Amino acid sequence: MTRTSTSRLWTNIAWILFAGLISWLPFYNNGVFFPHGQTIADLILLSLLAFYAIVRAITVFTARSADRTTQTPVASFAAPTAASTADASEADEMDRGMPTAGGDVSSIPSRLLAEFTWFDAAFSVYVILYALSLFYAASLPLAVEGALNTVALLFPFGIVRLYGTSSDGLFWVVLGLAASSLYMTAIGVANGWGQLTFPSAIVTSPHIQVSSVFQYHNAYAAYAAAITIGMLVFVSLYPRWPVLRALLTGVAGLNMAGLFLSGSRGALLFWVVVLVLVMIGLRGHVPTGHESVPGAVETSSGEHSQPASWNSPYASRSRFLLYFGAAAIGAAFSYLLLHLAIVNHSATTGWAGFALGFLIPTVAVLALSLSFGSVAPVFFGARRTFPTLLIVYAILFLLAALAKSHSLLAKLHSYHIHQMSVIQRFIFWLDGLRIVARNPVTGNGFGAWAAMFKKIESYPYYSTQVHSFLVDTLMDIGILGTIALLLMVWPMVRSVVWPWKSILTPNPRYATLRSVAAFGLMLFAHSLMDWDFAFLALLILFFVGMGSGFALRKEALWQSAQAKAAASISEDTDTPAVGNAREPLDATTVDRPRKIERVDPAVVHAPFLRPSVLTRVVLAATVVTSLAALYFDANAVRGERIVAAANATSSFSTRLALFKEAHQVVPYNPNYLVDEANTVLDSPSGNAKEHFDQGVHLLQQAIALDPYNATLEAQMATIAFDASRYHLAYVTALEAYHNAPYFPTNLSLAINAAVIDGMQTAKTNSATAVSKFKRVLRLYADYQQRLKVVHSLPSYLPPIGPYKLQAFCYDSVATAELALGHNAKAEQFAGTVLNNPNAHTAQVAKMLTLIAKDGGLSALSAANVRQYVSSHPSVGSSYQLLLNLQNLT
Repeated sequence: MTRTSTSRLWTNIAWILFAGLISWLPFYNNGVFFPHGQTIADLILLSLLAFYAIVRAITVFTARSADRTTQTPVASFAAPTAASTADASEADEMDRGMPTAGGDVSSIPSRLLAEFTWFDAAFSVYVILYALSLFYAASLPLAVEGALNTVALLFPFGIVRLYGTSSDGLFWVVLGLAASSLYMTAIGVANGWGQLTFPSAIVTSPHIQVSSVFQYHNAYAAYAAAITIGMLVFVSLYPRWPVLRALLTGVAGLNMAGLFLSGSRGALLFWVVVLVLVMIGLRGHVPTGHESVPGAVETSSGEHSQPASWNSPYASRSRFLLYFGAAAIGAAFSYLLLHLAIVNHSATTGWAGFALGFLIPTVAVLALSLSFGSVAPVFFGARRTFPTLLIVYAILFLLAALAKSHSLLAKLHSYHIHQMSVIQRFIFWLDGLRIVARNPVTGNGFGAWAAMFKKIESYPYYSTQVHSFLVDTLMDIGILGTIALLLMVWPMVRSVVWPWKSILTPNPRYATLRSVAAFGLMLFAHSLMDWDFAFLALLILFFVGMGSGFALRKEALWQSAQAKAAASISEDTDTPAVGNAREPLDATTVDRPRKIERVDPAVVHAPFLRPSVLTRVVLAATVVTSLAALYFDANAVRGERIVAAANATSSFSTRLALFKEAHQVVPYNPNYLVDEANTVLDSPSGNAKEHFDQGVHLLQQAIALDPYNATLEAQMATIAFDASRYHLAYVTALEAYHNAPYFPTNLSLAINAAVIDGMQTAKTNSATAVSKFKRVLRLYADYQQRLKVVHSLPSYLPPIGPYKLQAFCYDSVATAELALGHNAKAEQFAGTVLNNPNAHTAQVAKMLTLIAKDGGLSALSAANVRQYVSSHPSVGSSYQLLLNLQNLT
């Protein structure tokens, strides 16, 4: 086996492993319901990134610049000699050297040599902003998670971006995604009839919603829609192997059925939009009078083995429509049978529907290819084929709509703006802008919405996701990061909707890249109105699609530079230009001794190998960043295992020691501090006060790491309240209320603690006590304003739960009114809970009513009040605190 063959073998093995990794991730990790998988996925990607970066760094920093160029004759541009291609893959015509006029390599456009474009700069800004946000994040633990995810994404993105056009490896990614999507759809639907059980893979009531391994039907719908579009683009552009095109059309058909079964209206809408955009971009190369069109001649690589009509301006769109029709027919039969199987729990019907969804499109395309192989290219290339197919599809759609008019009208009637899932999104996005205002330029770090939404929500809801990747980005890394994201996405959008002329030729690699880019575009489009990219697996696939767009843009620039270089040579030597209608340039038409520089293909397609100053800086930064991220992620994995061991042990001392170790390993994770604090507070022996102080200190450290976490603050307030540390309870509960004002338990705790703290303070500092009682009344006034908001909500927008204070709060507010001399109001508040089922609440209310009626604070020692207290011992402690209010008179 030659060195070239061995290299090609190992390259294919590496790509197969890469394809297997990203195709397997959805089954292992979805980033939401099984968060433990996220750290492992990051660990794998960061390990690969660090290994790759270190190897390339060694190559770059030890290589000699003299090894990067070779001398070849001018004629090699048109017809490379055996010597000039000895180390290149025979199947890769794109890796031929690019000549330069006059032999000066500096005459090649600098943007091609540097390989670091504005789009790469935008990507760098995107990554850097997530790293910098660690210093001003709304939640440090979430920001660290986001920074690790972003650095890990450098690997799948970078591999596709660097080698997408110089290797056939992305072909394996397409096959991997196709295979995994079949299993994913099988998991989703088979749960409906009791097989391949997976948690939350399907919901059957009130209507069927397939979620598969994502456990969220919209995320699965986006994935199935992306697979459908990606496969159809691939089979429409791929010029090889009709059997493969037939099989992948079957994959598209089955995933289309899965999309319908998901019940996701948003995914279906975006799917239609992206389908239209894809058809706009599926134009063929329009040859000019100075260009030759590939004929039916088989090349050594097999890339141009199709006749000229294969790549006519209409052929790709016509093939796409025809393959789409075959997939749609299979999807229709499959959907009907699968739906029936799920409703009736019939495995036989279900697997029949699954098989038909795959086989009908496969057999149809295969029959067309084999039976009409010689006629099909002419048919597809005809100018009238595309509009004819459009008209036929429109007629078929209208007939189907008429046949199902009642159900279709009912379905359309169910789509309206007042749906909770629709209107909530707009509310989330508007609320998200209030988070953006905290730091509009560079954002608040990853997870800003999850950390802060309770603080800024405009009515009582609970949603840890803002349902828009774009709004998420705006909150996380600000306006600057959002601009960077849009710049990063543009090459992917451009390659799908408005592809460069130079990549319109029938080329397997271009077909693969454009199909993966279309896959990424569908994911991105749906993410604009949902939280798909909270699933790390989908985010990785989106970055792979984005890398495809980068690679295609690089190839377009490369082809453009080749054409300019050829034109420059032609003008300089008075010889015909390459590819024009005249005699092609070869070794017989040019006989000049002058030599020119030939750029090594590896340098063009792998910018990390070019030892420019910028490249060295970027590479060094990548090595350092990947190693740092790998260290933190490895510690995160280790911390999870330590905590798991702590929870499994029954020994108090061992558990406490393990929680301390976990905190030392992952000092930015507040959960480990909380675990340690709870263990200390539950200590079976020792000084109770010392344990309380230590536990509170640990909880305060946890809150400092996650300052908007109302749950932590409420927990500490409750612990302090139970320990009779009312001032600490009041202060902490007040912070919890400010960070979650629509959660009434926090407000109730703050009011109760403030009143008790005020009564205790009244004994020594009347002015401070009065200010606390006034604060209680302001808190109640705030509650009243929010209560009006809740009561004004429309029926289609219910609050997450009842917005209602605890009953004892009315006793506390009545006490505050009493302390401030508002006896009538005190009686009014106490009267609202006189008949409360809780005996203590009702008895305290009765006592406060007696005091208010008899003249307020001056009646605290009245005989009837003392008699009531003596006959109701449960109010004794409250009465003793009320006596402190005598100091206010």
